[in-house]
Amino acid sequence: YQGVEFSEAMINGLAAAPGFAFFTEGGFPWIGTRISIQSYLDNFCSASGLEVIEGIPNSAQIAYDEVRELLIKGIPVVLQVNMRYLPYKWNGKIAGPEMSFGGHFLTLIKLDEIKKQAWVVDTTEKGENNIFNISFDHLMKARGSIEEDALMRPGYRYYHFKIPGN
Repeated sequence: YQGVEFSEAMINGLAAAPGFAFFTEGGFPWIGTRISIQSYLDNFCSASGLEVIEGIPNSAQIAYDEVRELLIKGIPVVLQVNMRYLPYKWNGKIAGPEMSFGGHFLTLIKLDEIKKQAWVVDTTEKGENNIFNISFDHLMKARGSIEEDALMRPGYRYYHFKIPGN
């Protein structure tokens, strides 16, 4: 996009993201390797020279409309989601509440309003970026999750990036 290509590993490196956290809350221990979202974005933008624009809509409809307008302009959108609601990660099903994690990110690249489907780019367990198809219903649940036991809440938050001057 805009002639700029980064792998997830490169983004994490530029963001100075490697860190360590160990959580035992919920149903299983979890080891994390990230810093705060704001520090991640600040570090990445400083190192890459890109600007980040953040959206925090206050309703599902506004969240959909704002992201749709960006896609119409050809701008891919990074969405913060609760990965529990991403069926492609869980063999076509919704995961149990113990898998709630609202600090997952994916990139939305296309909407099909007739079929009520979205196409997203997400990282697999093997570190590969793949394109996945997801229903609007599941994507909006993932974006708007407010579960009490979730580690982080997405709140329909989204981001897009631009090269200064473009």
